[in-house]
Amino acid sequence: MSKVRVTAATVVFLVAVCASAATFTVTNTSDSGPGSLRQAIVDANAAAGGTVAFSIPSSPRTITLLSGLPEASATVIIDGTTQPGYLGSPLIEIRGSGIPNTGFQACIRTRGTVRGLAINRCQFAAIEGFGAPVISANYIGISLLGGFATGNGTGIRLGSPGSGAIIGGSTFADGNVISNNTAGVASDLVSNILISHNKIGTDASGSFSIGNGTGLFLNDATNITITSNVISGNSIGIRTMLVSNMTIKNNAIGTGTTGSSISNGTGSRCSQPTPPPSAT
Repeated sequence: MSKVRVTAATVVFLVAVCASAATFTVTNTSDSGPGSLRQAIVDANAAAGGTVAFSIPSSPRTITLLSGLPEASATVIIDGTTQPGYLGSPLIEIRGSGIPNTGFQACIRTRGTVRGLAINRCQFAAIEGFGAPVISANYIGISLLGGFATGNGTGIRLGSPGSGAIIGGSTFADGNVISNNTAGVASDLVSNILISHNKIGTDASGSFSIGNGTGLFLNDATNITITSNVISGNSIGIRTMLVSNMTIKNNAIGTGTTGSSISNGTGSRCSQPTPPPSAT
């Protein structure tokens, strides 16, 4: 009879795998308490990670926040695509209309993954990401139907310190729709950002304008890739300041997904510091 040898390292590995597979399910639209999104994030953080899943039984599946949610750790995945019936468009709506306008309270703060949600009416920001967050397949500033809603101050804000953020993904199914915000995406002192396959300034179909004030506003950053996005219908499509090593390629800027004209007020605006005066 063969023997199976279980080492301490194997036990640690198995425990880590089990812990990472934990699921914390949101079952109601309450701001807090058992079954709420807030409690699920608290529980996932306490368990050192896991997936915040959704199984809210009836419509409307709208969660109106009374304060910003607790910051989700890097090992927490907030996954709206787990809601039964999900077929590629969000079924869960997060509204920030109940959050007092008394400070910098983002609706969702994360170091991990947020996907498959519609987030609107957040006065400061819909999502504030730190570290290397992954933000994909969300409607940010628009309704569950993919059209007009009251937007956010900033759709996605990447805060310092941060490196390695991914906004969108490798296909438009992974991409976000980021529209009707004062700024669609804003970053400050963040590096190594990939912004890919998003629709920034249009409806979910990429056919009509629901523009942001500024689509992308990137400040004091390095190693930025902006590729395969629709960036149209905004007052300013892309604005950068003090950015180095930036690649912008294969984007539709000023047109929709079918090539129709959805112009920005200004396509791009890049600013660099004024050289210091010469020493005398």
